[in-house]
Amino acid sequence: MSILESLPAGMADGLRRSADIVSKHDSVRIISHYDSDGISSAAIVREALRRLGKRTETTIFPTLSLEQIAVVGTMDAECVVMTDLGTSFLETLARRDWDIVILDHHKPKEESDVPVRSGFAFVNPLLYGIDGSKNACGSAMAYLFAITLDPSNSDLVPLAIAGMYGDKQHLGGFQSIDRLIVDDALASGAVRKVENLAYPSGMTFYQAMMSCPEPYFKGTTGQADKVNRFIKSCEIGMAATPLTVDRQTIDRFAEELAARMRRNGVTEAIIKETFGDRYYSDRYQMDISELSSVLDGCGRSGSYDKAFNACDTLDFTEASIDAQAYSDRLIAAIEPAFGSMVELKNIQYFVINEQGMAGNIASAIVRYLGNPEKPVIGLTVSGKEITDISSRGTPYQIGKGLNLSEAMREVCGDMGGQGGGHVIASGGIIPRGSEDAFLKALDDFIGHQFAR
Repeated sequence: MSILESLPAGMADGLRRSADIVSKHDSVRIISHYDSDGISSAAIVREALRRLGKRTETTIFPTLSLEQIAVVGTMDAECVVMTDLGTSFLETLARRDWDIVILDHHKPKEESDVPVRSGFAFVNPLLYGIDGSKNACGSAMAYLFAITLDPSNSDLVPLAIAGMYGDKQHLGGFQSIDRLIVDDALASGAVRKVENLAYPSGMTFYQAMMSCPEPYFKGTTGQADKVNRFIKSCEIGMAATPLTVDRQTIDRFAEELAARMRRNGVTEAIIKETFGDRYYSDRYQMDISELSSVLDGCGRSGSYDKAFNACDTLDFTEASIDAQAYSDRLIAAIEPAFGSMVELKNIQYFVINEQGMAGNIASAIVRYLGNPEKPVIGLTVSGKEITDISSRGTPYQIGKGLNLSEAMREVCGDMGGQGGGHVIASGGIIPRGSEDAFLKALDDFIGHQFAR
């Protein structure tokens, strides 16, 4: 049975309707998010439409706020495909005079009916009882759309899996829609699996510890002399990769990493999540998690064209340079942010001023450095009239009642801003000057979640 035949009937119908809408047009504008999932989603749709001979123009947004929606409303387009965003503005988007397809996985701000009109399609796993925060990301939905257009687009599946990694949907193992896609990719040979790895399979062990912000090791990650000593202590050659050594070497390295994490106070649950299956793509000549990081680094650095050009040409030289520069800045920022952390009763937070960094910093801190009982909140305060907020939690905290999507939506809204996202990772914006009030209100709100 094919993937499309395995989908809920309503989802398959929505995808076919989406394909029919887009197929009528020679030119399509694509609008997507700037992270790994959003870039992967847009790259999949761009290539699928290009193969049909359609002209495309792509616009990337760091977030889809009221300001961005106003910009979208001025765009000249006959047909629009939105990926990895759009759910919060269905009514507004449905009123535009273009045909529009929205392929998203985020939860709406509130329960509402999906607009119904000719030339409008909205496909979101949440409509079919599938948790979009864990089981079907934006790139998964974009991929299902692409193979609905033409099954031969299945060669784009590494990009779909890259988006899953970007949204951390691999943690604990792929499930539901994601699992269908990954299993099909393995069966077709589009990717191959390497087990029990904490880092991308295509990198040398040395490169991985130097350039990957997760797993993060305080006082070691990104520091050449200390990484060098650690690699040698594991009796691994500097040029060795998981693809060039035996299983025993991989397992020995994993044991040493796990022991180091325990000494650093990392919880057993996070240690278990850190190690898992990795997938290598011969088409893209890299590990899928590395592909995800390259696209994310380009997206957060504003190098969208380099990311898309790399996906088009399969030459990732320039994109990798920009992504590595972003990774270097990120690694250099993690410990200073952690050192400046402030703990409140229910949350811990830091403040930075460089855009595009807070979410990934918070992700590293909440898993490998911070108090495991509290989510991490990152505030980006710059010269703008708004302050950007990023929040990250863990499955353990979610089990205690944490819901960052709800918390950010409600508290940012109360401050005159807006927020939302996923239960475990969410973002928002608030007016500059309201940071102290926001933090107090968020601490109280999350305290109520934990007390439920």
